[in-house]
Amino acid sequence: MRAARLFDSPLCPPDPGVAPQVGGGRTAAPHALIQGSWERARGQHAKAERYLHQAIELAEKNQLPTISARAHEEAAALYADTGRTTLREHMLRSAYQHWLNLGFAVRADWLAREHPWLLRRDLTGSAGIDPVGAHQLLHALSGARTPDG
Repeated sequence: MRAARLFDSPLCPPDPGVAPQVGGGRTAAPHALIQGSWERARGQHAKAERYLHQAIELAEKNQLPTISARAHEEAAALYADTGRTTLREHMLRSAYQHWLNLGFAVRADWLAREHPWLLRRDLTGSAGIDPVGAHQLLHALSGARTPDG
């Protein structure tokens, strides 16, 4: 087994079972996002989901809102791939709200063009969704069995 590098290239995934050696949440969150994207591209949905939820959790804990927003978008794409529409919509709403709150109008507009229903929803109050409860639910669901693992 080789020693883990600080950052493993998404083109050269790490050896299974080797934990990445990263310097805390500020680097672990982007690393988890990259790994989640890589696993999604490889069709490893269960692994991708774990990495993406880790990225969201670490990004929010370490106040990295752009990483959190991007991880929400990637999770939405994963849920679209796996036919989980409600979770996809929740993640897209969260990403859209993050981009709006950050003032990234171009990104928010792009999401609205790709998903026009985002404009028809009242997002100001998160539509009654408790973000902590929703994250805990998603985390619990990520441990559920899926067809790919």
